[in-house]
Amino acid sequence: MKKRVILIFSIIFFLLWGGAYTQVDETKKRDDKLPVVRLSKKAADFLKAGDWASAADELTEIFKNPGSDSNIKYYLAMCYLRMGEAAFIENKFQQALSHFENGLIYTNDDPSLHFGLGLCYFKLSNYSRAEDAFTEVLALSPNHYLAHKILGEIHYLDNDLEKAASFWEKALKINGADNRLKKRLSNLKKQMKLSQDFDTEIDNIFTVTFDGDRNPQLRENVIAALGDIYQEIGHQLNLYPGRQIPVILLTKEEFFNITGSPKWSGGIYEGQIKIPVGNYKPEILKIVLCHEYVHAVIFDAMSNRCPWWLNEGLAQYFSGDKIGNRLKLGMASQLLTSGDAPSLKALPGEIGQDVKQVQKAYALALSAVDYLIEYFGVFQVQSILEVMGEGRSFDAALLEITGYTFKEFERNWLESMKK
Repeated sequence: MKKRVILIFSIIFFLLWGGAYTQVDETKKRDDKLPVVRLSKKAADFLKAGDWASAADELTEIFKNPGSDSNIKYYLAMCYLRMGEAAFIENKFQQALSHFENGLIYTNDDPSLHFGLGLCYFKLSNYSRAEDAFTEVLALSPNHYLAHKILGEIHYLDNDLEKAASFWEKALKINGADNRLKKRLSNLKKQMKLSQDFDTEIDNIFTVTFDGDRNPQLRENVIAALGDIYQEIGHQLNLYPGRQIPVILLTKEEFFNITGSPKWSGGIYEGQIKIPVGNYKPEILKIVLCHEYVHAVIFDAMSNRCPWWLNEGLAQYFSGDKIGNRLKLGMASQLLTSGDAPSLKALPGEIGQDVKQVQKAYALALSAVDYLIEYFGVFQVQSILEVMGEGRSFDAALLEITGYTFKEFERNWLESMKK
């Protein structure tokens, strides 16, 4: 007879969210522990070693046996939670999704599993499924800070400003130390107050919000330009939005007031496209709209997983700003030949309000994308973006599609500039 031992585990879920920082969800530290069960020594050893896959296999066989302890299902759920956590941290979102779903087969009342599921859907830009998962989290754990925060983000993406504000307010009641969220909520409330007297036009692709009493011809120009941009970028990058994209037309003063953007900014995408339209000629306005729209469809394809240099490089390359891009490529060539350029992965760096640093960072991003498309072709780039949309990193997608590592690509780009 096999020796049996008794084990007790508690679940704490650590994960990455937002792409820029590691966040520990304190609300997931649960006081309740898993029930005491009798396990085979083999299963116990796998659990002690953190070999979750082997433990899951062993526990599954035990669980199948007639008369087995029904509480083993909670240990199986924990194994899949841990495997999902590990896959998520490695940006293997489809694999993580499968693990969390498997865990939910065994127990549907653990908010950690629903939360992991929601994060995966959010990272894969499936906002409706993410909303369902986070709503389930709150049903089980009403004071879950990150669930409130991300649900606010989802409603902001859908231009439901009142719901976004409500969820962010609840998140801040739970965690008042999130200064970044405080600033976003403050800007959102300014936008809500300002837009009370604004008009909104809606079609299948965009919602355009504007001051109806100011320059109606400008509004018509924007709506016409957006229709063209949708077709052009869809053809060039094979990327289309997965929702209606909110476009907010503002004066220069309104723009900086409600976005808090640096003074060099000519437009912004942060879940919504916001443009200070007053001083733009129609042809320049289309360039700015196109630039921000590229950011929007990239986000809808891969959430915030696109490297800064690639995101900004693509937005500039496909914006249609031929004169401006030519000048930026010249600047990039000078920077690269003089050796005064950081690596792509170090961009954008601390550019802040420094216009010269901004110009350098954007020029280098454009140059790298210009080389990427010239060397591999636009169809290869489309394939790279498609693979990234499935959850892979740029480095992995580049290697899969082209056979080149990122280091090889960057080295060849630098050498081409020096020639």
